[in-house]
Amino acid sequence: MEQAKTTERCADRLRRNGFEVATAADAHEAGEYIRSRIAELAPASISFGDSMTLYATGTVEWLRTQRTYPFIDTFEQGVPFRELIERRRQALLCDLFLTGANAVTLDGEAALAGHDRQPHRSDSLRTAARHPDRRSEQNRGGRRCRLQAYP
Repeated sequence: MEQAKTTERCADRLRRNGFEVATAADAHEAGEYIRSRIAELAPASISFGDSMTLYATGTVEWLRTQRTYPFIDTFEQGVPFRELIERRRQALLCDLFLTGANAVTLDGEAALAGHDRQPHRSDSLRTAARHPDRRSEQNRGGRRCRLQAYP
């Protein structure tokens, strides 16, 4: 019961900070939700930021096997280094970039960092959520950024 209250409190604070929030009971349900949102958005291309959440929900495996949306896999094993660098360059321009939050505070703030713990391109999520009129890599074409939160 306490976990549910904490999750709802955190979700409420994220909403107040301008995020669209969805919660899920488990990783399977979260994966189904992610796939349904991808279908609704129908992006021209997708890439991801090596998120453990995306692996746990089965989203990465699904992205690698589905054929509906072009997937830019920047972490594929066995691919030559130069090809991975080119894919990462392409991923900077993809229509939908999926990432996870390193932490979400009870005040409704998301902490996002790269492998070196330095801020990366998804840091503009916080700015875009509060200022949807500002354009950024995550807010191209007037689309608002969304952070999906799972307990």
